[in-house]
Amino acid sequence: VDYDNQNKPTAQIAKWLQGDLRKLLIKRGKYEARIISSADDFRKGQDEYLIDIKIMRYNPGSKAARIIVGFGAGSASLDIHYELIGPSGKTLLSKDDGCGTSLDWQRLARKLNENILSSIKPVIAEGDTYTSKENEEEETQVSEKSDTLGETEEVFESDEEPDKQNVSDSSKDPSIQLKTLKKLYDDGLINDEEYAAKKQEILNKI
Repeated sequence: VDYDNQNKPTAQIAKWLQGDLRKLLIKRGKYEARIISSADDFRKGQDEYLIDIKIMRYNPGSKAARIIVGFGAGSASLDIHYELIGPSGKTLLSKDDGCGTSLDWQRLARKLNENILSSIKPVIAEGDTYTSKENEEEETQVSEKSDTLGETEEVFESDEEPDKQNVSDSSKDPSIQLKTLKKLYDDGLINDEEYAAKKQEILNKI
């Protein structure tokens, strides 16, 4: 996965994305999969395929807003570009994809990984001679990007499961909102500025 390693949120989701993709490839795709540090480690000519992913844009949104305010607030979004390289070194598939969610950021990576798996399976099944019509029509298929994941039920198989904390059912109770906000702050999930702003927002509604 190619990403800006100086950006902590981007580095976090990139690390989770590549680990989760490997598990999906093994468990659902029934492929042998490994993570390599660079394209130089790719073994051409040995019936091995390479998935090269680049994070184009990642907006982590505001976790405090998502949890405190509820559905639709503080939405996170992720846009990627990925390519499938065949054993000969030929690019067999090249696609842009992206999605957004008002829930936890891991859902972004999982949804895009599922899309990647669905896209590469028919390509690998045909082998290194595959010619994708999707590559030719990529510019006209913007509508194929993933929908918002706010209401999507996801099944996570990774060891590191997404944070399922969601207090939308208690979002009308200021005391519970304040306790939840304080816990987020104590856990280091939000900074001083976010904590102060959200606390004042809740108090103003009392």
